[in-house]
Amino acid sequence: MQKTKVAVVGACVTRDCFNRSFVPFYRDNFECVATVWQSSFRSLIAPKTHVPDQELVGRLNEKQLAYLKEDIEKEHVRKLIALKPDYIVLDAYADVHYGVCEINGVSVTCNPNSLMKTEFYKKNKEKLAAVSLLKHPDQLSKVKDAFLEFVEMIERVLPSTHIVLHLFEFTDAFLNSKGESVKFEGVKYDYIDRANALLNGFYDEVLKEKDLAVVDMRTRYYLGDENYPFGLEPYHFERQYQLDFISKFSLMCHKDSL
Repeated sequence: MQKTKVAVVGACVTRDCFNRSFVPFYRDNFECVATVWQSSFRSLIAPKTHVPDQELVGRLNEKQLAYLKEDIEKEHVRKLIALKPDYIVLDAYADVHYGVCEINGVSVTCNPNSLMKTEFYKKNKEKLAAVSLLKHPDQLSKVKDAFLEFVEMIERVLPSTHIVLHLFEFTDAFLNSKGESVKFEGVKYDYIDRANALLNGFYDEVLKEKDLAVVDMRTRYYLGDENYPFGLEPYHFERQYQLDFISKFSLMCHKDSL
């Protein structure tokens, strides 16, 4: 049986649903052919720009550096289109949490896992203030417009590709190593309610204007996982989350094939 080609434009909340560490059997039916990693939609629709390689040195591994250069030069969009996936699954994590800054007058994702680790960022920090929805909720309409522009571009160049929006929320509690439910507490996590309000406002605005397929994961309460391989965070969910996502997504794909 031919596998369904999937691309992810988003963060680990979506990408980990197509990861054998979390869903061991996902490759029975799906092939994840591309990941546009933690890129803001405002960056994705912007023209390419350039930063010399010698200025991008810092505490980055090879993968982080590759994703950063793709975000700056917009190469990830060209790669995505060339691979012609059957489905592209999108999430709004990067726009809510990271936002964008301006490099050479061009929007680039202000990602703490890549850009903010470079010597370039350290030297130009004052000019590279992040504009995220968490810090600037008044930017919701601009994020929505960028998202819709990206979707419409994909529809033009890949008319046979299905576009799916992953509707997720951050959780406010996690499962510890004793199997107990523990609340996320402290200043580090005081963004959770605001982030969820912004996410839901974004979903409402987008879906008013565009009839999109969705995988809605807000219908059940999920906990975070203290033993998550990539760290304890309100978007690193217990394993049931990834299993339920794949179940819903598989059902959607099956219905589309009928």
